[in-house]
Amino acid sequence: MKNSKLIELLKALSKEELLEFQEFVASPYFNKNDDLVKLVNYLSEAGPDYPIDKVKKEYVFGELFPNIPFDKKRMSYLMNYLLKLGERFLAIRQFEKKDSLLQTYTLEAFANRKLDKHFNFLNKRLDHQVNTKDKRSEDYFLVQFRLSEINTEYIHKKVIRKEDNSLGKLSEDLDNYYFFFKLKFGCEMLNRQSIVKGEYDLELSNQVQAYLIKNQPTHPLIRFYLEIYMLYSSEKDSHFHNISELLGIHDQEIEREELRNIYLYVFNYCVRRLRVNPIFISRALQISKDGIDRGVLLEEDGYLRPWTYSNVVKLAIMSDDTSWLEDFIHDKKDLINPQFRKDAFHYNLAELYYHKKEYNKVLEQISQVQFSDMQYKMGSRIIQIKTFYELDESETLDSLIASFIQLLRRSTQVSTRVKKSYLNFCTILSKILRYDDRKREAIKQEINKTALITEKNWLLKVLAENKII
Repeated sequence: MKNSKLIELLKALSKEELLEFQEFVASPYFNKNDDLVKLVNYLSEAGPDYPIDKVKKEYVFGELFPNIPFDKKRMSYLMNYLLKLGERFLAIRQFEKKDSLLQTYTLEAFANRKLDKHFNFLNKRLDHQVNTKDKRSEDYFLVQFRLSEINTEYIHKKVIRKEDNSLGKLSEDLDNYYFFFKLKFGCEMLNRQSIVKGEYDLELSNQVQAYLIKNQPTHPLIRFYLEIYMLYSSEKDSHFHNISELLGIHDQEIEREELRNIYLYVFNYCVRRLRVNPIFISRALQISKDGIDRGVLLEEDGYLRPWTYSNVVKLAIMSDDTSWLEDFIHDKKDLINPQFRKDAFHYNLAELYYHKKEYNKVLEQISQVQFSDMQYKMGSRIIQIKTFYELDESETLDSLIASFIQLLRRSTQVSTRVKKSYLNFCTILSKILRYDDRKREAIKQEINKTALITEKNWLLKVLAENKII
């Protein structure tokens, strides 16, 4: 039972959720089998580790049914039924999070039972809720469509003869629902095409774009995703400025999670373009700083991802705009999850001090990184190698390169591509440190032709310096 889907599901529940699930199973509305109540109570006591000796089918059966011979078939049935109840419990919990959508089903039930007073009261309240609070999220489009659908059917059944545009509104709400998600998925397709190989069929998305250009949408979310779609597909600067204007006007009208997606789309576009046009370095930097200051780029748990924090540092260094950066590193470190906070803080300070050529401070900060993530371990070695090169510490540098190569070859936690990139860096740096001038051009060509290599620009700089240490 240890590796069963039932145990995996129970492990995914928090303490509070597990208690609620026990109450759920004990409710006669959802379950009338007392054996399932015994089973869930026993398994809850065995959690959260669920030791193998405590969850063997034979042992569990004996605990539930003393003095009865083990019945494999009966035990399997109980596990399966409890799993089904667990799946239903999760579905109901998920559905209850969508309060407005849930209430549309209540409204539909009122209509079907001809509870007109109930229907009219809830219909009015839901309409107000959807067009105020819910208008900020993607749920708006589905809930608005559901409301129009229910109202259209209600009016049809009541055979109301007065002038009625409910069917027209239903069609319009269906269009908006379709336009929003078609554009949103289209944006993600364009974003992924820029990262991985492969083409998506965007013909319908392009048709939606053409239609909406002629018939400008009024809902802010559709306008945002239309501009993002056009930005990714055309790379025209005008769309970047349009998105910036929309953010200034509508950012308070958009739900935080949706606003976060918009920021990330714009940031990813800037990162993709910064190699072509340096202006996008400052744009990506500004978007990151604004998103952090407004809390938009914080995760659901309220923490700032270490890599978002690092992105600001890298972009600031790339733009050579670092007068404020040390304060930023200190001020924002407390936003990072305590699990990664110390490493993120010291690692990024080391990056800044290397840029400022304060090499002793670099080594002081790197010595305090404890490698809470493999990326810090690899990155710290690179910073150390670059620092010892600048300090003309040839013996230490040679030793560090050799130990890094050994670490990479032994590591099972680093992907093949990343490992190759670091190994190429070490190999070519070793060649540079021992080359004669006749091999300069050959090494330069090797650097430029090597697809997987980290710190390519730094290696070219070192080669150009002709500095023998």
